Parts: sequence; structure tokens; C-alpha cells
Amino acid sequence: MNKINFLVKGSSADPYNVSFIKEGVNITALCDCPAGSRNTHCKHCINILYGCIDGIISGNEDEASTVAAWLPDSDVEEALDEIRDIEIRIAELKKVLKGYKKKLSRVLSD
Repeated sequence: MNKINFLVKGSSADPYNVSFIKEGVNITALCDCPAGSRNTHCKHCINILYGCIDGIISGNEDEASTVAAWLPDSDVEEALDEIRDIEIRIAELKKVLKGYKKKLSRVLSD
């Protein structure tokens, strides 16, 4: 079993405790932020899984790359890839929507 802990600055005055545990192909992520405490995904865990070190204040930012390296062939990889794909599609659709809103503004103002 491998375990890595981080302290992450969030919206609370106190930092959040974020832990990753790897056993075989299973990765468990725990965070004591409000979302993590409800056993739902949280941005703190997802950011570290993406290798993002923003907000890590525990001095072990280099270990975020270790956690990210656990992803291939893990039970988390597919779900995280699906989230990333949807986020990309949402960003593209927001651009399209912005264009249609501009068009609407033009036709409403003539």
C-alpha cells in the first residue's frame, strides 16, 4: 500500500487534508473539505490527480506527480478521462453558445 498526504489551501481558513491511497489498481482519494466529507468528488482531489500543484501548502508538491503516475491502468483512470472529455466538450459548447448570444443581441438591437 502506498499513501500520500497533502495539505491544500481551499476556501476555508484552515487547509484541507487530502490523502491518496494506492493498493494494486485501486486508488482511494479522501479530502476533509465539505464535498469530500460527503463522499463526493472534490476539486482538491481532482486537481492533484491531474498533477496540478496549485494550493498545496504541505511542501510536498513533487508528490502530486507521483499520484498522477498512479492513474494508468487504475480504477480511476477511465472515470477521470471521461470527466476531462466532458469538460472539454462543455468549454467548446460555451464558445458556441456565446456566439449565438452575440447573434441574438445583434438581431434584437436592429
